[in-house]
Amino acid sequence: MLNSKKIAITGGISSGKSTFCGFLKKMGAIVVDADQIVHDLLSSSQTLLGRQVIHLLGKEVRVGRKIDRKKVATEVFNNPKKLNALEKLLHPYAFKEIEQRYQKERLKGKDFIFVVEIPLLFETKKEKEYDIIVTLVRAEETCRSLCKNIDYNARTSRLLSIEEKKKKSHFVIENNGSLKDLKRKAQSFMKSLSVLIKNPFLPKGVP
Repeated sequence: MLNSKKIAITGGISSGKSTFCGFLKKMGAIVVDADQIVHDLLSSSQTLLGRQVIHLLGKEVRVGRKIDRKKVATEVFNNPKKLNALEKLLHPYAFKEIEQRYQKERLKGKDFIFVVEIPLLFETKKEKEYDIIVTLVRAEETCRSLCKNIDYNARTSRLLSIEEKKKKSHFVIENNGSLKDLKRKAQSFMKSLSVLIKNPFLPKGVP
């Protein structure tokens, strides 16, 4: 019987989600980055979606045949209505792509751990689609210091609070130590998964 777990990795801005997912990938997990999917979707102004984005935000966000993501960010993060409209355009495409990748792995007929880095998990109300939810937590002052080029308050004001995310999660990973410390926590998490899926295998890289 095929054993798999569909896992969401979420958390606040600059909490270390990508680094944690990177460790999981090295240990054998299949990792998908929801933000990267959105970035890829915005890469071309020639697709139907690209044309819809330009119609919504204006020709100013187009540079040649591409959409300038920085201009998009500047346009929407100071305009909640446009941001909501943009997300309504993008999210269905992104979630469809995630599901297609998951089903593709299932067709291989092998046990697997499928990890999705998805910052807006709770905000998009997608938590029920995942077997396990992991929230990464880091001291706010550290997160702020890592966000020098963005408006931290503007980006976080529309997000569910970290405390609420923690309550809704199966695992909470505190990321206030070194990279080695976070790697050890990733290894411990993968060991826990091997028990949860009731399968004797351990992903490569986990002692």
